[in-house]
Amino acid sequence: MSRKRLVTLVFAFVLVLSLVPVSGVAAQKWPPPLEAVLDPDPVDFYGLGSRQTVEVRVNEVYSFFAADFTLTFDPTHIKVVKVESGPDWGHSDQSGAPLVQVGMGTVTYANTRFSDPLLMLDSIVLAKVTFESVSAGGVGGAFGLTVNVAESTGLFNPVPVVGALAYNVFPASGIAGQALWPLPVVAPNHALIPVQVTDKAGNVLGLDYTDGNGFYPSLGVLPAMPDKGQIRINPITSGLFPWGTGRIPALETRLTNCPAGLNYPAHSVRLVGGDVAPIHPGIAGDNKIDISDLVLTASRFNMAVVDVNGDGWWDGDVNNDALVNITDIVIVATNYGMKGPICEDCP
Repeated sequence: MSRKRLVTLVFAFVLVLSLVPVSGVAAQKWPPPLEAVLDPDPVDFYGLGSRQTVEVRVNEVYSFFAADFTLTFDPTHIKVVKVESGPDWGHSDQSGAPLVQVGMGTVTYANTRFSDPLLMLDSIVLAKVTFESVSAGGVGGAFGLTVNVAESTGLFNPVPVVGALAYNVFPASGIAGQALWPLPVVAPNHALIPVQVTDKAGNVLGLDYTDGNGFYPSLGVLPAMPDKGQIRINPITSGLFPWGTGRIPALETRLTNCPAGLNYPAHSVRLVGGDVAPIHPGIAGDNKIDISDLVLTASRFNMAVVDVNGDGWWDGDVNNDALVNITDIVIVATNYGMKGPICEDCP
């Protein structure tokens, strides 16, 4: 054996020995994790019912196979909605089921990998915790965080916490609510429903669109409600949609006689669907559900969806599910003869 080959084998053997877990004092060869953080920090909530997801992270991990942490908070400000494992745990065959306990103001989490430990990672997401504000007023608070990470040798290292770990609950501002398509459409398909705020004379003061769950935001382009103002959902107007003029195939709903500064993030409006027949190319609906809507829906029954009139919505598809079937017929028939706007008093 040549001298050069012998030196190479000896070096490789020493390197392998350095990676083999040992017990006792020698196990400290792995440096402890650098720090534990929350992301984002601070966490900002806007009004009652506002939700935010926080990642519990550990940075500079060298030999990771198990961890536990405790996160504390003031339960009069926020509450835990959901706890999910971070992606670094791997699939179900690589780690055990996490142990999660949620109490009044605490959430504890623990998990262990079944497979080989993860070596030399810049950052690991231990878990994602979703919180919801239970306070309508402006308050501030701080999370308490303790984290322990186990090395492959089985030794647990307490991880120092970095950052202020603060959270803030701000009073919601502006108008908030929810508008939903006719059933059976479910989230996240309730998006792009136009919502306007007007004064009692009908002057438009602000415009926004719903998200996938039908919510129009408490923070956004919608202004605070003027005294005796109105919230108009699904109005007929030009330029509402990114693709041009048009409106969704439902009757306009108005919340009227609203008090100044109205704010109600939990209020929902169920739209009256069926106004699908175009009044001219590019504009769907005439704010009434009559024989023309029924004929159009019936003519497209069980056929491939099309948008002949170019208003951005499938012809005859009342509930926006890319199908024209018996459900659409039933919705039109149920609401036959109704006219918009559907007026409701503000709650």
